[in-house]
Amino acid sequence: MKNNLKNQRLKTFYLMIIFITFIFCANIVSAGQMPSIKQGETALVRQTCGSCSYVNISIYYPNSTKAITNDAMTNVGGGYWEYSFLSTNELGKYDYPTCGDIDGVHTCSSSDELPYFEVKNSNYFLFYTLLGLAMLFFIATLFVNEEFFVYISGILFLISGIYLMINGIDLVNDWYSRGISYVLIGIGLLFSIGAYIFNSYNKWKDEEFD
Repeated sequence: MKNNLKNQRLKTFYLMIIFITFIFCANIVSAGQMPSIKQGETALVRQTCGSCSYVNISIYYPNSTKAITNDAMTNVGGGYWEYSFLSTNELGKYDYPTCGDIDGVHTCSSSDELPYFEVKNSNYFLFYTLLGLAMLFFIATLFVNEEFFVYISGILFLISGIYLMINGIDLVNDWYSRGISYVLIGIGLLFSIGAYIFNSYNKWKDEEFD
C-alpha cells in the first residue's frame, strides 16, 4: 500500500517537472520575436541595416489585411531603424515585412519567415491561478501532516516564478517583476528542498528505530 502511494506521488512529481519544462521551453521559443504588447499600446518596431540609406515597412493586421504600405522607418543611428505603430486594437500576430537598399540593392524580407509582433491580453489569469494553487496547497499543509503537499506547493511556486520571470506582470517585464519572480522561485526551492530533507530524515529515523 505504501509503495503504491509512493509511486503515485513520484509520478505526480515527475509530471509537475515536465509541466515546468514545457512552460519554460514554450516561452523561450516565443522569445525569438519582438516581445508581446498589450492591446491598444504603441508597437515600436525595429529593424537593423547598417548599409541601408532607407528602410520601408508594411504592416498586416492579424486578419491579413494591410494596415500600412511602404512607410519610411526612422534611422536612429548605429544601423538601427524604428517605426511606431499605433493601431493595435486587434489581438493576434502582426506581420511586418521590410524593404531596404542593402549594399545598394533593393531587398525585401523573405515571405517564408516574416518578422512579426503579437498583441495579447493581460496575462494575470494564469499567473494568479498558479499562485493561488500554490498557496492553497501550502495552507493545506497547516491542517494535514503531509509533506507531499509541500512538494506540490513548492513546484507551483517555482512554475509561477519562472512564468513571471519570462512574461512579466501584465506583459511588462522589469526589475520589479523580476524581483517578485526571484522571491517566488526562492520560496519554491525552499519548500521543495525542505520537504525532501524532511521526508529523508523521517525515512532515516523510521529505519533507525525498526
